[in-house]
Formats: sequence, C-alpha cells, structure tokens
Amino acid sequence: MKYILVFTIAVLFSFNGFGQATITTGTPMHRSVNNVATFGTNNTVISTSKRKIQFIFSTTELGGFFTPLPTNANIDTLWFAHGGTVSPNSAQTMTNFQITMAHTTVGSTAMTTNFASNSTGASVTCLNAPTFNYTAPNGTNWIGIKLTTPFLWNGTQNICVTLQFTGFTAGGVPGFRMQTGTGFRTLDAPLATSATGTLNNYRIVAGFSRVLCTKPNISTTPPVNSISCTNPTINLSGSSTTPNVTSVWSGPGIVSGGSTLTPTVNQAGTYTLTINYASPTPSCPATQTVTVTSIVSTPNVSIAPANPITCTN
Repeated sequence: MKYILVFTIAVLFSFNGFGQATITTGTPMHRSVNNVATFGTNNTVISTSKRKIQFIFSTTELGGFFTPLPTNANIDTLWFAHGGTVSPNSAQTMTNFQITMAHTTVGSTAMTTNFASNSTGASVTCLNAPTFNYTAPNGTNWIGIKLTTPFLWNGTQNICVTLQFTGFTAGGVPGFRMQTGTGFRTLDAPLATSATGTLNNYRIVAGFSRVLCTKPNISTTPPVNSISCTNPTINLSGSSTTPNVTSVWSGPGIVSGGSTLTPTVNQAGTYTLTINYASPTPSCPATQTVTVTSIVSTPNVSIAPANPITCTN
C-alpha cells in the first residue's frame, strides 16, 4: 500500500531569529488538513531504508489549501503531522536532519529518479544544522521546525522539497501522518548522499503557511544637477533605515559605486536602487527609481567666408 506523509509549512511574522533551528508546537496557519486527529494513519514513509525523500507541490495545490498560500513571503517553519495507531507509535529521533527547497517547472508526475533534475531553480538549504536532530513524537499533534534560512516562494512556480538525515538515535523508525493518493510521486533513497532514488506512487500532503514579506525601508533623492559639459558626472543618493541590508544600483551609465548608496553616473536615463536584506537569502527586496537628465548640447559654430586672395590681400 502506498502512503502520503502529511506536513505543513508555516511562516512566522518576524525576521528575527533566523539561523537557529528550533522546534515549535501548535497549529499551522495554512494547512492541507484541518484536523490531524481524524486524518490518515501513522506510517513510516521515512525509515532506515529511506533517509532521503523528495516531493513537489504545484502552484495549484499551494493556492487550494484551507487558506490559500499568498506570494512573496518567507517560509520559515516546516510543520509535520504525527500520531496514529500503526506501530511504531513512539518518539524516534532522526539525526543530522536537513531540509532543502527550490523552485521548479517540473510537475509531480513528471519527476525523474535523479534528485538534482527535479528542481530547476536555485536550491536553498533551509535547514543546515549539522547536529540538528529531529524527534518524531508519540501522540497526535503538529510539530514545526524553524528553518535556519527561510524560503521565498515566487508565487508562479512549483516548490520542490528535499528531506534527508543520516540515521536514528533510537530503535525503530518515526511515524508520520500519511494518506494514499494517485497522480503523485515521491522520490526516495537509502542514503542522505544518494544522487538517484526510487519513484513511488504516494505523495506527501502539505499545506504552506506564509505571510507577505516586510520589505526594507528605502528612499532616494532626485539629482539636483543634470549631465552637462561642466558636470560630466553626477552622484545619485539613496538611503535605508533598515539595518543589515545591501544596496545595488542599475542603469545605463554607472561609472563607480554601483553597490553603494551613492554611485557616480555619466549618462542620462532611469536608475534603479534595490535594497535587500543581507541575511537571510532569499529575502524581500525594495526598489525605487530616479531619472537623470542631460543638458549637453552641441555649440553653435559658424564660419564666415574668407576674403579672396588678391595682389593687395
């Protein structure tokens, strides 16, 4: 019988505390199942022979949960649903637990046996605490793992999630809430380092919980001067009151300082300042534009006819 692990990803409202993997309990804000206690059974999709699993969620699924998942928000907590009646129904710990997420254009049923080929976007190691051990508890409840690096969903592509760990600290295997399903795939392998695995016709049922990201503060000042013969270059000016940010300018004539708040430019046109959080990455950029004008004109030059050369001239 094929089964599906039930889990939910949730986003907290704060950017504080990134970089630390912690455990939280409660109920995810957005989830694929409303009542864990009455949903599915407790089975072992993760086991001693399956220490790496990968699955994909489509944009349609993400927008079809009890509360649809909005775009442009950092996902910073991954929730699992545990409990049930199938043995083992006791606390088991997975050692060196890691979570990776990526955008992908690959659909769930189009997954291949190669882990890398199922994600087409850049992979974000959302949980990379080498000594982090995750304990699947005994009982029926939600358990959330706060990610060390959050994931920003772009709202237009599918999300590929990969879970892996190196072993167990206790006998048996952990239990997760799962359900049977059709039209879905899960790729699993016996080792966390496996490059390829086996495709199975079960799927992890998930719900993502996200909030709209809080963009950093940004401000620009329109340039006072224009590009001219007397001012062949001018400086642009931007600022941000948000700490720990990066700045990048783009435009047609940046001479120097493109990664500072005050670049030097020598061409007319539109220039864009992007302010982003230095950490975590990906984050939530803010942008503003300024326009540079030019008053450089060609001097009016005229030449009068010369007097004809004669014997007297």
